[in-house]
Amino acid sequence: MALTKISTGGVKDDTADEAKLKVSNAGSNGQFLQKQSGNTGGLTWSDANQYTHPNHSGEVTSTADGAQVIADDVVDEANLKVSNAPTNGYFLSAQSGNTGGLTWAEVSAAPTIQATADGALAANDPAIINSDGTVSKAATIAALTGAKAELDTNEPAAFDVVYDKTNNKIVACWVISAGGYVYATAGTVNAANNTITWGNKLTVYNSDSVIQIAAAATQNSNGEVVICWHRSTGGQVRAMSVRTSSSDNNLTLYDNGGTGELCIDRTIDTTNSYGNYRNLDLAWDTDKQTGMVIQCSLSSGKIFATGLCISGTTITSGVESQFTKSDGTQGGWTSVVVTWDEHNKKFFIAASRHADDDIFGATCNAHTTTGNDDLQNLTNLLPIAESIGDGYVRDIDYSLAEKRVMLHSLVNVSGWKHRLYLIDVASTLGTSMVKASVDVSDDWNSGVGCTTYNPNLKKWLVQVKESNNLKYSLVTNAEDSLTASTLLANFSSTNNGSALQVAYDPDTTRMVLVFRDIADGDDATGVVIRPIDSTLKEGNFIGFANAAYSDSATATINVVGNTTTKSSLTPGKKYYVQTDGTLSTTAGSPSVLAGIALSSTKLLIK
Repeated sequence: MALTKISTGGVKDDTADEAKLKVSNAGSNGQFLQKQSGNTGGLTWSDANQYTHPNHSGEVTSTADGAQVIADDVVDEANLKVSNAPTNGYFLSAQSGNTGGLTWAEVSAAPTIQATADGALAANDPAIINSDGTVSKAATIAALTGAKAELDTNEPAAFDVVYDKTNNKIVACWVISAGGYVYATAGTVNAANNTITWGNKLTVYNSDSVIQIAAAATQNSNGEVVICWHRSTGGQVRAMSVRTSSSDNNLTLYDNGGTGELCIDRTIDTTNSYGNYRNLDLAWDTDKQTGMVIQCSLSSGKIFATGLCISGTTITSGVESQFTKSDGTQGGWTSVVVTWDEHNKKFFIAASRHADDDIFGATCNAHTTTGNDDLQNLTNLLPIAESIGDGYVRDIDYSLAEKRVMLHSLVNVSGWKHRLYLIDVASTLGTSMVKASVDVSDDWNSGVGCTTYNPNLKKWLVQVKESNNLKYSLVTNAEDSLTASTLLANFSSTNNGSALQVAYDPDTTRMVLVFRDIADGDDATGVVIRPIDSTLKEGNFIGFANAAYSDSATATINVVGNTTTKSSLTPGKKYYVQTDGTLSTTAGSPSVLAGIALSSTKLLIK
């Protein structure tokens, strides 16, 4: 028989099928041949091996052949990749560039900050943060009066001075004794050298017999200042406005056709009115751009007032009003002043009347509409300070920050005194309006004095003449309680000045005093005053120097939550930083809490 599946070379390709295999068992679809010694032919049909991956347990876990995860609460210090060996109490700090980006670091003993020192710091000095991010010691800034700057070689009889915020100018106006003409100029303060530069002298009114003057800054976008004056001939009060400039210190006059607006037309005797008496004053409602002129007649003893408003280059005046006491009494008034209370939106008037030995007050609502020159809701005058003797109201100023009026008066109580009254216009009209009072000087000296508020210091500066020298006191209000500093001298020259007025320049935080310089030929003069101050302000105290540091060194400052070393402390007592950098258990002005004493030598910084 012929070979069909076996050839001379062996089994032919593609001829051996399952039936030819010698297997120990019958196969099923899907099974595979498995070597199995001892079975027939050594082959067996078997099922595929179904391997199951085991579940992992321990620090790294998985389910079947799933993702491996780290179990909770198993990673310890030894598992971390850290750049250094640990020490008990250290903490892990992120540190780029180190192995693993982690480093064991020491916890600071207490909170500190680092900053560049502006000036030297001694260890445990109270430190303030400056506007440029540097730190300095809290310390007193010495008072300074700049060089005198002449306004006029002629002798001034009366002054007023205001600040125009539109162009950052001080505007002074004055009346000269010879002839009684009215002049004005603007000035710019240089804080670096504490001086003022005046512009050209502007003739506001060149008729004679002017003996009283007052001014008010409107604070409008034109930089307008309203000036009013009283001319004894005819008893007339007139007003004009001047405008400041951003480019120089010169003024532009808006003169209502050359005469000024006639505000009050009364025969008013103001003999010696620029000496002991204040018989003309002006205040301005900066919201509605309307004003109030008030004047006291010595001959009739009556008080007259009228409203003002500006329209273009023209000032108009409203209906003239007259103040009386609640019992209808009109005569006997000797002096009067007025100010605008921006918070309560009222004019406040204060007046003195010798017949009663009292100081009286009244209010007048703001004009009801913009451009309305008629006064609204005038009240009768009621006593606000009683039994003061033959007193005079000398000056008045309002502080929006304090929401209080300060009245500067001369009272004759066991001798003449300069007395300040703190007034809340929101209170019921009468004695309840006066919240506090303080005396700053018992030197009469012709009644010379003026007052204005310094928001940088949060104090009123009260200028007086004492022992023939110009001096000032800083008056602080703390929760309606007044304290006055010891009088400081501006000048020590004998009989140095009179006819004082002062204004605050917020652009440079300086005061500008204008006065008749008796010691220098009776010239009209201005000076810049930087009152005694401190680098310490509300909110800039940050802590105490950790060590001594030189100027420009990197200083470490212990801050809130840390401690500083002091001496003679009383444990459990609060301590306050004073303006000279010392500590006291009494709050200073400003009130800055330093911390609480833990022992006689350790203060916890608050």
